[in-house]
Amino acid sequence: MKPLPEIRLLPTRPALDARPLAKRVGLIILATDHTSEPDFHRMVASERIGVYVARIPYKNPTTPENLRRMQPELEAAAALILPDEPLDAVCYSCT
Repeated sequence: MKPLPEIRLLPTRPALDARPLAKRVGLIILATDHTSEPDFHRMVASERIGVYVARIPYKNPTTPENLRRMQPELEAAAALILPDEPLDAVCYSCT
């Protein structure tokens, strides 16, 4: 087995952009969703717009009752998208 390389801390801290993208869009999608995330990235994301995704629990089939059950999860999911950072928009993709 090869020995692990030595890890060192450098005295110089890297300079980071305060906000590397002009706009931040949050996207909440169902845990069972296979298409919204890549479609949304294709339609919205660019050099100026970042898309940040959170998923919420969901069980098929799609019924009014199952849709109502996930309502309490929406606020918690939104809070997980870049916590303590401002978002320019939050979108919800559901069925």
